[in-house]
Amino acid sequence: MKQDEYLKIYIDELSQINPCLPEENLSLLRKVSLGDEQARARLIEGNLHLVPEVVIEYENSGAQVGDLIQEGNVALMDAVSALDGLDAGLEVFLTERIRAAVEEFIRLEGVETLASRKLEDEANRLINLTRDFEAEHERAASLAELSELMGLPEDEVENIMRISYSAMTMGDKSAGEEKAPQRNPLRDGWSE
Repeated sequence: MKQDEYLKIYIDELSQINPCLPEENLSLLRKVSLGDEQARARLIEGNLHLVPEVVIEYENSGAQVGDLIQEGNVALMDAVSALDGLDAGLEVFLTERIRAAVEEFIRLEGVETLASRKLEDEANRLINLTRDFEAEHERAASLAELSELMGLPEDEVENIMRISYSAMTMGDKSAGEEKAPQRNPLRDGWSE
């Protein structure tokens, strides 16, 4: 499902819920401060429309819209739990909390994506260096030789190999279908 389709479906579902008007928010805030759980639930439900309003601003951030909506919904629930003593500016408070959660998610996802790309680049470099070594020497490279070629400590090279191997075997598993045993580059040498 495309990002904009997901957001549209979510917004359509929210149209079934009456948003809280400012007067209702104030009334619910008072009840929530007295521990009324039904008021808390209605306050969350009646302000869910704030989540897609924020998420739309980040629709082209590279993050999945569904993930942003989930982060926004959790932030909304957390914000309602932190309302003690707040009697005005509720929508601004909730929107700021949702926006902060969405931005933090995007920031963390970006960091994760960069780390993933770096690992992918290192794995590809390892494969190419291994291929070149084997073509030149007509044998598999040792871990020490790969370490020297990559300019990385042996444990880092071994870690790249291990993670790459895990990714390869996870990608090869079909739904419920057993495949023939895979070659293990840590055991059998990196090249085929």
